[in-house]
Amino acid sequence: MPPIAPQKDVSDLVRRVLTASQKSLFQISRESKQRYTDPRYHIQHQFYSDLRLPGFTPNLQQILALSALTGYRLSDWLAVFGFRLDVISALEAILPAKRTRLIDQTVYDDQQWMPWFSDAPSSSPHSGIFPLGLRVRGGFVRRTATFLHPGMSPFLYAKVGWEDDFVYPDLLPGSLVRADTRRAVLASGGLRSEIVLVEDSRGTHFCHLPQMSLPHSRNARILGVADMEFRCLEGVREPHAHREFPASGTPNPTSKELVFGRLLAAARMRAGLSFREASALSRRISQELADPRYFCAAGALSDYETRSEPPRHVHKIISLAILYTLRFPTLLDAAGIEPNSAGQNPMPESLLARSPLPTSSGRLLEAPPDKPGFLQDLVLSFGEIPVFLRDAIEDLTGIANLSLRDLYWMAGPSDTSHPYLNRSVLAVVKRRSRRLAVLPGKPLSTQPLYLLLTRSGSYFAATCAVERNVLAATRFSSGREISERFRNGVDAEVVGKIVALLRHLPS
Repeated sequence: MPPIAPQKDVSDLVRRVLTASQKSLFQISRESKQRYTDPRYHIQHQFYSDLRLPGFTPNLQQILALSALTGYRLSDWLAVFGFRLDVISALEAILPAKRTRLIDQTVYDDQQWMPWFSDAPSSSPHSGIFPLGLRVRGGFVRRTATFLHPGMSPFLYAKVGWEDDFVYPDLLPGSLVRADTRRAVLASGGLRSEIVLVEDSRGTHFCHLPQMSLPHSRNARILGVADMEFRCLEGVREPHAHREFPASGTPNPTSKELVFGRLLAAARMRAGLSFREASALSRRISQELADPRYFCAAGALSDYETRSEPPRHVHKIISLAILYTLRFPTLLDAAGIEPNSAGQNPMPESLLARSPLPTSSGRLLEAPPDKPGFLQDLVLSFGEIPVFLRDAIEDLTGIANLSLRDLYWMAGPSDTSHPYLNRSVLAVVKRRSRRLAVLPGKPLSTQPLYLLLTRSGSYFAATCAVERNVLAATRFSSGREISERFRNGVDAEVVGKIVALLRHLPS
């Protein structure tokens, strides 16, 4: 997940952007000094020369000044210098979570192209489990802006932490769960055993509705009712009970000047992270983004909580947003930087190179408008498409170059006895992982799941093992476990391992 690669000559790109805005560097330098009294916002006359220095990047105040004076969006100017803000949401979804955390749903660049689909030409009805490629075809692109909700999204998205054990095994640590905020008021007065997203003094977590009467949830507020889960089945960590984290190393809460520091301290406490744990996560961020400047030492994180100003380098500010799941504009506000003063116009596409990826035929096709059919029904049934997670799916599933061939629709009645397969609508299958594994001492419901294809052309999910070229499979249907035996490679074959499931949650 590398950010936008900086140009070989960033100064030349900046020159072209200023030319497109009908400004010269001399004008920008003069206007920055007239508009801002703080010298950190000033653009110097030798700015082009500074940009040619190895490792130099302007500070956030200078980038904001460039945005305000040219009218182009702050996120676009950040992309010019190699900072892509949309990685914030993706890394929040990928990194392990100690406590359940809300994911930033902001799409900072809504003009990016996103791979999309259309209905297959001869899409006949299918039942049971079938490859999604039988009903839709790829090779198309759409702007991310076309997927965004016209108003504020009615959904919240959270990553389940390994200390959130109130709803295990209904929700697994590491799962991405969607909560419907429109049902929060109805749930607060109900008695059904719904899974609700709750916010209290300790942070956010999931629990069943009757658990709201527990002593520790006395001042809790229901944010929404969980309705969908993207469950990753690889490397699931066992949950353990929540432990209180000592409030050490935080600034004096009565100090009104330390708005930025107090925001970081409060967010770190809600995340349940020590300085050392947060520093270790920042190392993961630097590895994902292939830039060591995103790493934050434990001592530096401690110092940030005693300051009223943000770090000098934009890399550190982005890391703080990811570590503590803070929106980038929220960090700017706390630092006294006004993001609303930035420009609002998107940069021309010729400058940011937003061209979509070519298809296998070399053609770039924009997806046709939605028409009645399988794809439109699919989108409407989900309510919205979380496009801010588009860069995280391959990392979550562990499948590089994820394609339609890895996705299987799980249609039909939900009568399975398996807790993971119940209400599942989509399976991600790792087709190269066909070596069967059995976890000794684990119950059948937690054994690895595989997708099998029978000689008749039907698919089913099962736990299985090979015994002398005989495929022993246990499928979960009609509310019970059914054991079957096939000649391996003749009567049935293993398509691959199921590594993730998208499922509806009971309501």
